[in-house]
Amino acid sequence: MASLYAASQYLYVASQKALASKHAADALALIDQALQREPRNPLMWVHRGQCLLAQGRLPEARDAAAAAKQHASPNATLLSAIGSLFNLANDQAGALAAYDGAVALAPDNAQFLYNRAAVRRFVGEFGQAEADYDRVIALNPSDYEAYFNRAGLRTQSTDKNHVAELEAVLARGTANAQGEVFLRYALAKEYEDLEDYSRSFAHLKKGAQLRRRQLRYDMAVDVATVDWIIDAFAQPQPAPGDAALDTSDVPVDAPIFIVGLPRSGSTLVDRIFGSHSQVFSAGELHAFAMALVDAVRR
Repeated sequence: MASLYAASQYLYVASQKALASKHAADALALIDQALQREPRNPLMWVHRGQCLLAQGRLPEARDAAAAAKQHASPNATLLSAIGSLFNLANDQAGALAAYDGAVALAPDNAQFLYNRAAVRRFVGEFGQAEADYDRVIALNPSDYEAYFNRAGLRTQSTDKNHVAELEAVLARGTANAQGEVFLRYALAKEYEDLEDYSRSFAHLKKGAQLRRRQLRYDMAVDVATVDWIIDAFAQPQPAPGDAALDTSDVPVDAPIFIVGLPRSGSTLVDRIFGSHSQVFSAGELHAFAMALVDAVRR
């Protein structure tokens, strides 16, 4: 029994190293061997789910998360890890249930509360999310992102807002520049809700200026990159009178690829196509990018 346990732990560690080295397929093969020896080990199931996530196999990752929860002991850290796995695998109901368990066992852990608040916001439980963010801030007043996320949960009103609290925290100073950005953006949102547009814009401007100083961005680099892409992949335009493209032999279930730069309207085109009765929108998939990365690695 001891040697069996030692072998499974060796495989588990080897799988972790393989995944850290971006060899997800090898990592999965190793953790599957470990699970053959310890099929009830929830940590190994969590790791299996992470290997599957790295390969974009979300349904199987959800199954691994469910197996991990089935074998989990009452351990807050473990339940939080399972919640994160469910979350990344796009099972928010599973994530919320796991985070509920983690918070029940460790009600004063700000990170567990923050994770649950994020899921509650995602599923539309805005009141509960705000309560979680309130608790996060009480436990960790330097979690400036929590202030920012909380501000966006609802339209602030004159009788219920966080302006005075945010101004007081900002006046005390922040531990880092990013914290000030979060606070100023939160204040900009809340002042806008209260129709105090001058104060809102003042905070938005200061926050944006501070954020800009943190960024190493040159628009000329993006413009030059796009020009290079146009030159590298230019296609000749068909001359007048050229025969139209023959699509008679194109399968009816052939995929339609929509490509574009961020904020260029590709999502709008997807919505237009997806509204057609014979077209199904698959959303923004990562399969091609992952296949390309895998091909480059090999």
